[in-house]
Amino acid sequence: MTTGTTMLRHNKIDLALHRLSDGEGTPLLLLHGLGEASPAAAPAWAADWPGPVAALDFTGHGSSTVPRGGGYSAEILLADADVALAELGTATIVGRGLGAYIALMLAGARPTQVRGALLRDGPGLSGGPTGPTPGMFESSASRNTGVLACRGNCSSAAAKRSRPGCRAGGRCRGR
Repeated sequence: MTTGTTMLRHNKIDLALHRLSDGEGTPLLLLHGLGEASPAAAPAWAADWPGPVAALDFTGHGSSTVPRGGGYSAEILLADADVALAELGTATIVGRGLGAYIALMLAGARPTQVRGALLRDGPGLSGGPTGPTPGMFESSASRNTGVLACRGNCSSAAAKRSRPGCRAGGRCRGR
């Protein structure tokens, strides 16, 4: 496999399959997150991968064709990844965000061709955060007692009612 970009035809869409590095062995296929595009070069963490590294631009992303009238369902993106897998033969897939969801579906649909799927967090279907945010998770003490963790605003009467473990001054048994 040589580096460069190959355009793969999928229905009326041209998909960009970027060949980021050469190698011998099982290819590594990178699937990007929602609203992203493939990297221009193989990521540093993939430097030791013995096989070639390739990255797919999903329909409407990066160098791939933007469909007339939209049409970005998970099934369409899964079909995009299936076209890339057919080009590569077998592969290990690394998906980020939405690409992780597609990687998981492709691994289930093509178990003999997908050697493994690595799932990384990133932008997904709902466009939410790409990782944990402050206050997203309760402390372990509050999970054990069933009390919501204090988020620093529990001095109001409404907050005290919704967080029974809170005390005056904004301190909470959960912290």
